[in-house]
Amino acid sequence: MKKIFYILCGSLLINSVMADPLDASSPVDATNASAPINKNVAKIESYVEQKDYDKAIKLGEKINTESKDSKVSLYLGKSYFLKHNYQKSVKYFKDAANKGEARAMLTLGNMYGSGTGVPKNIYKAINWYKKAVDLNNVDAMNYLGLIYRDGVSGQPDYPEAIKLFTQAASNENAEGYFNLGYMYQNGLGSPVDYAKAIDNYSKAAKLGNVYAMNNLGVIYSEGKGITQDYKQSLNWYILAATKGDATAQCNVGMFYFYGLGVTKNYESAKTWFKLADKNGCLKAHEYLAKIGTESKANSF
Repeated sequence: MKKIFYILCGSLLINSVMADPLDASSPVDATNASAPINKNVAKIESYVEQKDYDKAIKLGEKINTESKDSKVSLYLGKSYFLKHNYQKSVKYFKDAANKGEARAMLTLGNMYGSGTGVPKNIYKAINWYKKAVDLNNVDAMNYLGLIYRDGVSGQPDYPEAIKLFTQAASNENAEGYFNLGYMYQNGLGSPVDYAKAIDNYSKAAKLGNVYAMNNLGVIYSEGKGITQDYKQSLNWYILAATKGDATAQCNVGMFYFYGLGVTKNYESAKTWFKLADKNGCLKAHEYLAKIGTESKANSF
């Protein structure tokens, strides 16, 4: 009767590089985080934030030779990346990485992992991610964990994936908790353990991870390892839906459409399906058509 959407993939994708290569930096990844930012570095950062990459490059290249601050090279790499000059981008990211900048290592891993601006090379990606992990970069832990989980470079290595996800989660990282929950839910590297899956998804959800909210909704709606509870399931879907997640919005619509944990209400279902449809949920359009058909049939 019903079809509830299930988020099966990890919440970080290794074959996708950010449009802004520094967006995935974590608050604990920079080795020079405690060092004072000099005026020139602050200026370069300001130019980058204003998307005035030419000024950032002009000042950055002027002071980079003498500067020991990894952030100068980092912002030069970012500026050239966003101007699609990948050759110089890689040059400066490598320079920043050699100065101990974990965000540069992470971005190089993303570039080699996706083949953005460089020939795709998963082994080089792994190498850069490992360097970033050594500097406690949680995003690199998750990317590398997904490589091992999915066997991108060969056979899956579930124990290593769990180790990396656990390391990320120990830094109170939402994606780390989500990825651990996924491992336990699907019995990857350990027997299926819904209690651990729920525990990790709950921690991820509290940190705002909508994928975890969706998967908690699925677990409660299907009664996997726990008593089936549509009301609890709906609560999790609504939390994700209010954060703009199209899958959750569609699921809330289905609960109202079928009357699961709530009184059947086509108008409420229609509201959620319209929102989901606007946000890209293909299934929502199908259910809007069903509501229209049933409404016409009931009008006679």
